[in-house]
Amino acid sequence: MPMLNDLLLFGFILGCNILLKFIIPKKIRQKTYFKTIGVVGILFHELSHLIMCIITGVKPKKMKIYYKRQFGFVQFDATERVTFLQIALISLAPLVFCSYIAYGMFCIMFKIDIELLYKVFAGICFLSLLLGAKPSNHDFKMIGWTFCDDKIYSLYQIILVIISGGFIYIIIYFANFYLPFYLTFLYFIFTGILYYILKYLFIGIKRFVMWVKSRITFHNTSGLSRDLYRNRLKSNNKIKETIERGQW
Repeated sequence: MPMLNDLLLFGFILGCNILLKFIIPKKIRQKTYFKTIGVVGILFHELSHLIMCIITGVKPKKMKIYYKRQFGFVQFDATERVTFLQIALISLAPLVFCSYIAYGMFCIMFKIDIELLYKVFAGICFLSLLLGAKPSNHDFKMIGWTFCDDKIYSLYQIILVIISGGFIYIIIYFANFYLPFYLTFLYFIFTGILYYILKYLFIGIKRFVMWVKSRITFHNTSGLSRDLYRNRLKSNNKIKETIERGQW
């Protein structure tokens, strides 16, 4: 089923990450060899944040990775206004990117006939990606904070994403347009494109309705001014046209 397999992959990778960190003792995780393995996952984790910042139009300021602490971060301007959808995509980016790359490493290990050395290297990368796939607790908190900042607009974005994804699913189903698994990420890109089409379509509809209302208001105001002119030679009250603009 299109897109569902990808969501199952994300869930599987997330589950493996939680399981590994649960069963691997803390003493082993502090060993030098284990930190060496984990640094690849940390690198891809932070690169995922960075790439998604660029995609969503958020300007990153700096990225840092700490080998000893097995920690990293991507920082952007705190004064920049970001929406719930932007933060959600940036925060969940490591799970998405690491899942696809981990699946690629899995295919190299078991589905491609290559030398054993390359398979071992792919296995190490696979383990490291599993360890770095889960968004941090701070990432999840950022999603919640941004949602609470503007709940109505955040809900609007969620509904618009659901509508866009539903349309893409219907198109795929009736057009029988199924892509191979290594290209199914394009479904999400199509969903994003449709999201922006619908978003600006609704903006256009709202502006058109506001324009029509403004013309009606102007016409009524003109008629009222003529009536006042008939009753008085001069009018001291000037009616100004005001148009309320909603935040999009």
